[in-house]
Amino acid sequence: MPGVCYKVRPVKRLLLLPLLAVCACNKSSETKKPEGGGDKPVVVASIFPLHDLVRRIGGDKIESKLLLEPGKSEHNYVGSAKDAKVVSRAKVAFLIGLAMDEWTEKIVTASGGSAKIVELGEIVGGKLIPLPRFEEEHPEGEKPAAPEEREAGEEHHHDHSGIDPHLWLSIPKVKQMTPEIEKALAEAFPESKEVFTANRTKLDGELDALHDEVKKKVGAMTNKRIITFHGSFGYFAEEYGVEIAAVVEPSPGKEPSAAYLRKILSAVAAKQPLAVFTEPQLDPKPAEVLGKEGSLPVRQLDPIGGVPGRDSYELLMRFNAESLAAP
Repeated sequence: MPGVCYKVRPVKRLLLLPLLAVCACNKSSETKKPEGGGDKPVVVASIFPLHDLVRRIGGDKIESKLLLEPGKSEHNYVGSAKDAKVVSRAKVAFLIGLAMDEWTEKIVTASGGSAKIVELGEIVGGKLIPLPRFEEEHPEGEKPAAPEEREAGEEHHHDHSGIDPHLWLSIPKVKQMTPEIEKALAEAFPESKEVFTANRTKLDGELDALHDEVKKKVGAMTNKRIITFHGSFGYFAEEYGVEIAAVVEPSPGKEPSAAYLRKILSAVAAKQPLAVFTEPQLDPKPAEVLGKEGSLPVRQLDPIGGVPGRDSYELLMRFNAESLAAP
């Protein structure tokens, strides 16, 4: 696929102590078939949106296994012995990277596996946007580092702190990932290359239709100013013309201070946002308090999906567009 950068890198020897104890068990059962996969080769994906893309491109030629349990946050994932057992048999491991889900690589190492690591965030072209930065996150007088941005083709380092990794919430960016998924699968399982190509072509057409659908639905909104729960919807907002007036939790899982909530209330008064949005993976209480204090509707956006009703990438993106556009 000319003109597309592809990056597969060897697994680093990282330490993941809680999982090292399962390695001996894995070695004693190496002759068993992959759990839940029958005779199909196993690949793993860190989060549900990637898992859905991988299983659809792989079709019936692979068994795609999801690491992050639906309903859980990608920011506080803890690997289990069961995860290590599955990963130890995987041929390929897909993750976003950008300092979000490197726990996938750690599990591969701790399990004794040899899966090729494919960081899809590494190959997405165009500008990468920074996560929101807020004064309360830095000691007084300390100046935060300038956010890293890069354009397609630029050299960059693996320290992506401060970069928004939620690339999959932009459908055009997902379309940059699908050829890389196809290529990684074809390299691992060349006998099924034609199947992967046909499946990827079909998926890309469905993604084009989905992009048009979301753009039309969000484009019809009269008030596009919102307050999100944490900094996960930056790419969605940039792609579809939504303005994020404030973020409830700059650090996921860290409850905002009273002083910070007062700042958000000032933004509410000034910008009159449509609503404040919770996320199902995180405690909604701070957003509910803000909604009550600011007389704002409280709705939900889901950055990850995988639960009933949002158990495909299309259903996840439609859910978010419909939640935004609801009267």
